[in-house]
Amino acid sequence: GTLDAFDNVFDIVHKIVVSPVNGYVYIAGHRRLVRSTDNGQSFRVVFAGDAPATSDGGQMDVVCSNAGKLYLAVNGGNPDVKIRGVWASASGDYNSWTRLAGGSTLGLDSLKDWRANSYDGSARRIILALAPSNQNLLFSFYENGLSQTAAKGAHPEADLFKMDVGANTYANLSANMPDFPGQTDGVDPLALQGGYDMALAIKPGDPKVIFVGGTNLYRSTDGFTTATKTEWIGGYRKVNPPTAEQYPGSHADFHGLFFDPSNLIHAYAINDGGIQQTDSIMAADKIDPVPWAMVSNYQTLQYNFVAIDPAAGQNNFFGGAQDNGCYFREDGNSNPNDQFKIGGGDGASVSIASVTNNAFTVYFSSQFGSLTR
Repeated sequence: GTLDAFDNVFDIVHKIVVSPVNGYVYIAGHRRLVRSTDNGQSFRVVFAGDAPATSDGGQMDVVCSNAGKLYLAVNGGNPDVKIRGVWASASGDYNSWTRLAGGSTLGLDSLKDWRANSYDGSARRIILALAPSNQNLLFSFYENGLSQTAAKGAHPEADLFKMDVGANTYANLSANMPDFPGQTDGVDPLALQGGYDMALAIKPGDPKVIFVGGTNLYRSTDGFTTATKTEWIGGYRKVNPPTAEQYPGSHADFHGLFFDPSNLIHAYAINDGGIQQTDSIMAADKIDPVPWAMVSNYQTLQYNFVAIDPAAGQNNFFGGAQDNGCYFREDGNSNPNDQFKIGGGDGASVSIASVTNNAFTVYFSSQFGSLTR
């Protein structure tokens, strides 16, 4: 394809799954699902609409059951209205898909109170999860078009539906999405940052334990059938009123949660701060119930700007990193590969202005134009 144009299915890859039955590889690219039956040597489209693979509203998600059944989520803001929603296929073949949720026309949705079908042209990202211990239970977590900001009513920004695809029934769990006492824009209630922060996981062995993530990570032990069994377990801290204070050992903006198959209370979270792990994903009964620790030696910083010490023979550098503030690497430290944090937020432009012995004058900035010396 053409550089800087979303004209190839592999320009944006949202999800990759492999069928445990036949080894077929499915890739949810932007606005289309492709499949390889020859170990990735070639791919064919097995689901797509008529709209071109441009950048807006094309997110997809795909999951595969242990029996090889495929479930596909298509953004509810996809400009091709007829393919929006959640689909299922026993074979994964082209033209084998049946809609489970959504609608072919605006205002006509297959599930009552389903709000993932966009009526104003905005994106409505949908992500899916199967319960590992009951593969008939399919969960859909999606942007509902509401805003958690105080100026717009302070509503949780996502809905959650549980579908029993065996019994062909469903439950709308949206009324119990996380909303704690107090309100802070971007922190509480549940915030997704336009669908950028979205995570959904069902605990193996217990489909009543459900984890959802936005800027924060939450755990329900009654399957979100009520709002009283929900814990705030990562991201920002649960304080009243909510603030952007960091949860110990964690980081905001969640994208996934995964369980160690040999120890189901050992879990890994992925977010804008990298990868954190816990040995007690079910811990409770305190302000910060789940203890997190960074997975070290796995670098995930994405620098927006970098400054390098101009002095000969020096290896000092300073970087402004996406959602990770500004970090400085100082030559001569006992562990020089350990960088230390100077500024917070989204790190932007940085500069090393002068160096006198080991004293540095530096400038750094962050989002919204703040500048510090």
